[in-house]
Amino acid sequence: MLILETAAVAFSMFSALPVPQPVWNQRNMRYAMCAFPLVGLVLGALWWCWAALCCRLALPELLRGAGLCLLPVAVTGGIHLDGYADTSDALASHAPPERRREILS
Repeated sequence: MLILETAAVAFSMFSALPVPQPVWNQRNMRYAMCAFPLVGLVLGALWWCWAALCCRLALPELLRGAGLCLLPVAVTGGIHLDGYADTSDALASHAPPERRREILS
C-alpha cells in the first residue's frame, strides 16, 4: 500500500491527472522522489500515443507539433512553465546579480 500511496503523492504533486488523494505523511512522502520518474513515464507514454495517433491519421505537422507542445502543459498543469517564466524574467532584466536573485524569488 505504501508504494501506491507514494505514487499517488508524486502524481498529485507533478500532474493534473486525477488520482486518489492519500493522507500526506512522513511515511509516504519519504519515497515520493523515487516515484517522480513514473510521472515522466506516463507523460512520455501519452506523448508517444499522440505522436502515433497523428501518424496513423495522417494529421498535419502543425497539429502534431501543437499537441506535442500542449500535452505536457495539460498533463502537468503547467508547473514547469512557472520556473521557466521566472528564469526568463530574471535573465531578460539585464540587472546586476543581486537584483536577478530578487526577481527569481
